Amino acid sequence: GRCHRLALVIWIAAEVAVTAFNHFAPETTLPGIWRWQVWSNPIVIEFAMGCAVAALVGNGTRRFGLAAGLLSFPLFFLGGYFAATSSAVGPGSVDYRVITFGLGAALLVYGLTSLELAERYVAPGWMAFLGDASYSLYLCQEAPLYLVRFAFEQAGAKYWLFGVPALAVSIAAVLVVGLLSYRYLERPINSAAS
Repeated sequence: GRCHRLALVIWIAAEVAVTAFNHFAPETTLPGIWRWQVWSNPIVIEFAMGCAVAALVGNGTRRFGLAAGLLSFPLFFLGGYFAATSSAVGPGSVDYRVITFGLGAALLVYGLTSLELAERYVAPGWMAFLGDASYSLYLCQEAPLYLVRFAFEQAGAKYWLFGVPALAVSIAAVLVVGLLSYRYLERPINSAAS
C-alpha cells in the first residue's frame, strides 16, 4: 500500500544520500569496513532499484518499455568499459557499477516486463528457465569464477585475446554449476517443501 511505497522512497533516498556522502567525504570519515560495507554499500542501491521496478510494474506503470530496454545497452557497455580499463579503483570502485550495470539491469527488467505484460514480447522458454534458476546461479557463482580465473592465471592466459576466452569459460562454468544446482538441489528441495 501507500505506507510501503513511502518507506521504499525514503529508503532509496537515504541510501543515495549516504552513498554520495561516503563517496565525496574525506577518507578519514568512517574508514574501512564501516564506511563501505556497513553504512552504504552501493550494491544495496541496486536492490532498491529492483524494488522500485517491481513497484512501478505492480502499480500498472508500463510506459516506455521499449525505450527503457534499449537505454540499458549503452549503460552495460559503459560499465564494461569502466571495468576493463579499471578507471575506478579502491573501496569505492563499485560506485560506477550502480549507474552502469545496476541502472542498466533495472531498465532492462522494467522494459522487458512492461513489453511482456503489454503482450508485445514473449520471453523464450530458455530465458524463463534461466530466470527460475537465477537464485542457484547467484549462490553458485563464486567457486567456478575463482577456479576459472585461477586456471587462466596459472596458464598465463588471463588476458589472452583481450580476456574473451577467460570470460567465455567463466560464464560457461557458472551456468553449468548453477543450472546443475537448480536441477538437482533447488528444485527438488522446493518441491519437497511445497
